[in-house]
Parts: sequence; structure tokens; C-alpha cells
Amino acid sequence: MNSLPASTRGMPGGENMMIKDDGSPRYFTVRESARLQTFPDVYILHGAWSEAMRQLGNAGVDQADQRPASVLQGWNALRDRILAN
Repeated sequence: MNSLPASTRGMPGGENMMIKDDGSPRYFTVRESARLQTFPDVYILHGAWSEAMRQLGNAGVDQADQRPASVLQGWNALRDRILAN
């Protein structure tokens, strides 16, 4: 499993966003990205969105390698909540 990239360019690679049903982009929040990286919810990232995303992109996915099914289940639940809004 790959980590989120450290780049904050946004759209070109689509790494930090998803496309909604209407075709518009929706960028992940810092918390959503931290969850995808398996950071616990109590972990606090400081700084602007771009700085926090860079920190997350530079982080490894140590726990994700140990629990891929759990990460995928979390991603599916997150996706379902996003699509419900």
C-alpha cells in the first residue's frame, strides 16, 4: 500500500482528492488523509492544509502494511459517508 504523496499540487495526479458524482473534485481533509495513513484520531497535525498534507505524504504507512484489510474497510466507510453527503 502506498502513502499519500507529499506534493500539494492538488488536481494533476488526483492523489489528495476524489471525484464526486457530478464530476467536481473533493479534496480530502487533513483528518481523512491522516486516517488513510492509519494515524490515530488523537494525533494532531499542525499548520495549514498544505503543510499538514506534506507531513502526511512524508510519513510512512507502517501500520497500514500490518492491517491492510482494516485500512480498506476504513476507506470504504469514509467513501460511503462522503457519497452520502
